[in-house]
Amino acid sequence: MPKVRIHDLEMYYEVRGKGFPLIMINWYSADSEGWDSFVPMVKELSKHYRVVAPDNRGTGRSKATKADYSIKIMADDVAGLLDSLRISKANVLGRSMGGMVAQELAINHPKKVNGLILVCTTSRGFAYETSPQQREVHEKLRWMFAPPQGMSQEAIAEEILRLCFCKEFFDENKASIMSFISKYPTPLSTIRKQYDAMDKFYTYDRLRMISSKTLIIHGEDDKILVPDGARTLAKHIPKAELKIFKQAGHSVLEEKWHEAKPVILDFLKNLDAY
Repeated sequence: MPKVRIHDLEMYYEVRGKGFPLIMINWYSADSEGWDSFVPMVKELSKHYRVVAPDNRGTGRSKATKADYSIKIMADDVAGLLDSLRISKANVLGRSMGGMVAQELAINHPKKVNGLILVCTTSRGFAYETSPQQREVHEKLRWMFAPPQGMSQEAIAEEILRLCFCKEFFDENKASIMSFISKYPTPLSTIRKQYDAMDKFYTYDRLRMISSKTLIIHGEDDKILVPDGARTLAKHIPKAELKIFKQAGHSVLEEKWHEAKPVILDFLKNLDAY
């Protein structure tokens, strides 16, 4: 199993494909297996690029560490991985929490980021209330490590997953969505630390420091991180373009992969030409 030592972390990663490197950074509680759990994202993107998919600290096969986490720490982990793999510059795709990590990477390690793709993410963390329902939704995500008394794990999983998908899509694909179980479940302690890290995350006043060309992808019906956050990113990142998919939720890549994949590949191709 490929692992590297980065400061206090033993970090697991997978590499597939050849070509210019594309780093894919995971979302809340997920590990690298999650990318291909419903549609083959890594499999298809690795036909065009050298895809590097790490497990964030404490998830998958990366070791948990004792100290609290921050989004910046996780971004520094990715920077350390790039150094270990002798990758001087890469395209970076970050999703949800991974999009927060990607922002910190682009701000603090700009020379390492060629192009940036931010999927269903925000610049203001969970503490930013963009709608009256936003905080209520974020509090439900706490159920993943602090479940309501008497509520079954299956009921909690369904409630959380319904937040991630549009109702129609979830109802049509419920069996497939509910059937995925990671071989390497994320410890509750890591999920709590990730939640706290997202709650404290804030790049709003530093977005203009992102110098990379940036593609922002979001679902119009995202309940977890509402699309106003994507519009804010597009407004304040200097070289940003925004693509909002209708009838798509927080899991926009699963719901709209046949449409999102060519958008991603076109963006990356133009970067290569540039």
